[in-house]
Parts: sequence; C-alpha cells; structure tokens
Amino acid sequence: KRTLEKTGLKTFILAPTQHDKKMALIQGITHFIGMTLANYYPDKILKDLIQYSTPTFHHLVKLMDNMESNSKTTHLQIQTYNPYVKKVREDFLKNLKELNNKVK
Repeated sequence: KRTLEKTGLKTFILAPTQHDKKMALIQGITHFIGMTLANYYPDKILKDLIQYSTPTFHHLVKLMDNMESNSKTTHLQIQTYNPYVKKVREDFLKNLKELNNKVK
C-alpha cells in the first residue's frame, strides 16, 4: 500500500464484493466502450478522421489506443470474470437503446 501511495496512487481497502461492484461500473463499462469503438472504427478510417478530430473525439481515440495497446486477454477477463459486469453492461446497453429512441 505504501509503495503505491508513494507513486501518487490512492489506495482503498474494500471487501471483495465492494471492489467488484465498483470495478464493474468503472473498468467494465470503460473497457466495453473502448473495445466497441476499437471494433467499430477500422484503423484506415480512424487515421483519416484524426485530422478532423474534436477534443471529445480525441479522448475516445485515446481510449481506443489504450484498448489496442494493452492485453486483449485482460480486457476480456474484466468482462467475463467479474460477476457484476454482465448486469452493468446489459443496463448500459438498455440505456443506449433508450437514448437512441429519444434522439430518433
């Protein structure tokens, strides 16, 4: 704990269930969005779009780069091994559908 805190990281003591629920909302959704975007934008198209990038899109590109540069196995494990991620992901997708219906 002290070693991590010396590097500037905050550390927390959580029960395993608490940790998994929080990480489902933080890592589960973030990695799911990043993996989805990385799948959606082929490299060739993305390279062309970068020159027109808005600040918000640039943040999404960083997220996609992070997904591509890190272990795909780790990203998939976050989706499958945390018992709370599936429900959070399903709720997120439901929310996306609701939002999509509002903007039609």
